[in-house]
Amino acid sequence: MLTTEKRTFDDFYLSDEMRRALSSIDYHEPTRVQTASIPLILAGIDLTLESQTGSGKTAAFAIPIIEMLEPSPGRVDVLVMTPTRELAKQVCREFERLGQFKELTATAIYGGTSYERQYKALETASIVVATPGRLLDLCEKKRIDLSQLRILVLDEADEMLSMGFRDDIEAVIDYLPEERQSLLCSATITEEIKALANKILFYPEFITLSTDSVASTDVAHSYYSVRGVGRSRDLLRVLEYEDPDSALIFANTRKDTFAVTTFLKRHGYKAEVLNGDLPQKEREKTLGALKAGKIDYIVATDVAARGIDISDLSHVVNFALPDSAEVYIHRTGRTGRAGKKGKAISLIAPTEVDTFFQVKKTYDVQLRECQLPTTREIMAARQRRALFDLDEKLQQIDYLPYGGHLKLARQLLDGASDIEDRVDRDKFVARLLSLADRVVEGEFQRPPNGRGHQPSAPKKAEKPTPKPGPSPAEQPKAASRKEVESTPKQEQPPQQPPSKTRRRRRRSRSSTSQPPSAAVASSADTTKREEDMDQITAAAPSIDSPSQTKKMYMNIGRNEFGSAKELIDMLCYFSGMDPEDFGKVNVESSYSFVHVRVDYFEDVIAALHGQKYNDHKITAEPARK
Repeated sequence: MLTTEKRTFDDFYLSDEMRRALSSIDYHEPTRVQTASIPLILAGIDLTLESQTGSGKTAAFAIPIIEMLEPSPGRVDVLVMTPTRELAKQVCREFERLGQFKELTATAIYGGTSYERQYKALETASIVVATPGRLLDLCEKKRIDLSQLRILVLDEADEMLSMGFRDDIEAVIDYLPEERQSLLCSATITEEIKALANKILFYPEFITLSTDSVASTDVAHSYYSVRGVGRSRDLLRVLEYEDPDSALIFANTRKDTFAVTTFLKRHGYKAEVLNGDLPQKEREKTLGALKAGKIDYIVATDVAARGIDISDLSHVVNFALPDSAEVYIHRTGRTGRAGKKGKAISLIAPTEVDTFFQVKKTYDVQLRECQLPTTREIMAARQRRALFDLDEKLQQIDYLPYGGHLKLARQLLDGASDIEDRVDRDKFVARLLSLADRVVEGEFQRPPNGRGHQPSAPKKAEKPTPKPGPSPAEQPKAASRKEVESTPKQEQPPQQPPSKTRRRRRRSRSSTSQPPSAAVASSADTTKREEDMDQITAAAPSIDSPSQTKKMYMNIGRNEFGSAKELIDMLCYFSGMDPEDFGKVNVESSYSFVHVRVDYFEDVIAALHGQKYNDHKITAEPARK
């Protein structure tokens, strides 16, 4: 084990070209692994390096290698083997960035792409970064000459072995000269890794930044205990509660990646699959979309996600725990990189407890236990995020002279008796928050004189010009369903302010983020409304068995709804559930009975009770009959 003191890149006596390259890519101080490794590699010593994923291992060996090279076009001086094409491309890019002011060329060699293009790249390359399979293929075809190789690097060696590349690696090594410098880098060092190191390294130094630090200290680990049945819905609850900016969701099988992605899309999230079934171009397109913020989540298998470079990933989510603790460390190492904080969240079923205890015992990872959030907790979390977002936006507005109100604000918050007697504090603060929403959205603009802000004048609604139409006698008694649905309804004021959260969960169901319209139909529509109410049971997908549901009472009925769709949309909007979570619906004039799936019965009641629909406060409770 090596202990390292804090140093700078100047301590390594690097060339001017390298210092310029480091400055251009904002590398100002070496990480612990770089501080420990660079001097030994510059000294020509073989090395086994154990360090957590995302700690800067690539630059740790790329910086000294570039410094030592005297490139000769077409002569392969450096060979780096990686488990996946994504990692090969990432390592190649790092060499190009660090060597941008030196005359050297790096190329990535991997399967699934043109041989001819790779043959041409090898004519000028001094550094080759390759996957074992394609590299062995080129060696056997005698299309690459490794006889003058100076440095060999095995990057993510543990993953290459777990993917079954050991025979390919040993076959490639037979093509290499014995006099060379060899480096073996891995996030975990197993007995199999040690056996491989004994074959390819000569009197190596062993660097570990302590086994108990293999799991990144910048990652907060937590888990939710789940039953295993209905895991996709449990995942949805966790995502709605945590609200990650971006996340990589790991599944154990390709089938699960497709199923989870489809489920998330159906609930309004922008998610894409990343697995071995996808061609390379599609995988690159998906990664680019996540980096650009065009999608929220990638659902991936371990192989597909290995070595991908997403520096700003806020969360890693284990849809299911992997079979080994080592894979868990690799997965969670995708976040909390380069000194940034990250979160690792796992859904753990009873069948996955073995891996859970293996992770805690082997790597001393502290996993915090969490309970699956209820609907009420999810709603509270959304409100907190909306408040934080609003506060951040208000701080960016420089024309709000609030200093003179600080004393009054403190009195209001402290509950001064002379204020409480005359002011309903809850409603007062709620009105202020509503006003702040309007300020942020631009309804209150800064005046030209800059002396404060005034509300913009409301626009007068223009009365529509009446158009001639058929007389009442000529009109049909009941319009067709298609005609009624295509008739534009009068726009109603929003029932509640639209959410200011990053995404809207129900976007796939509705074109707006507001609750369904609660407009009361005119007398001419009464017949149509009653016909619609007769079809409510057909419109709501029935659950197979009555034993799967419980009956809920609500104090609103036919008088409040213009159509069956409005009732169902209202239930889904306020409860956060889907139509298939409701069974039979019985509607009377002023009340309704709704059959709700047993698993979500209490959550639906908690979500609906106390809400307002068309200025009517909803009462939701278990039915008495």
